[in-house]
Amino acid sequence: MNIDNIKNLRNTLLNIDNTQLQNLKDLIEKYESMFNKYCPFKVGEKVVLTETPEITDTVRWGWRGYKHLLIKGAIATIKSCDYSVEKGFGFYISFKEGGEFYFSAKWLKKVKNVPNSK
Repeated sequence: MNIDNIKNLRNTLLNIDNTQLQNLKDLIEKYESMFNKYCPFKVGEKVVLTETPEITDTVRWGWRGYKHLLIKGAIATIKSCDYSVEKGFGFYISFKEGGEFYFSAKWLKKVKNVPNSK
């Protein structure tokens, strides 16, 4: 679940009593604080793939049409981020050429100078 989903839930639940609403606000603030403090990438940042993922007929087969994009050194943009207890932080990234893909932080590294980023 990403932070926008939680914010939307908060807006939907405005009819609950003040104590419950305050508890929900506190939870959202803690969740946002965790992202602001520990999340390695922010939405809109440029990242580079640190490895070429295995893409075959049985492994990540849905990505076969994008194999030419998903190579070590490819530059992408963070579109959204989420967190799960089991897997930690995860990121949807997109490429200028198209496609949106989900990766954990271990596959990504920040890009400091992006050539032709306009």
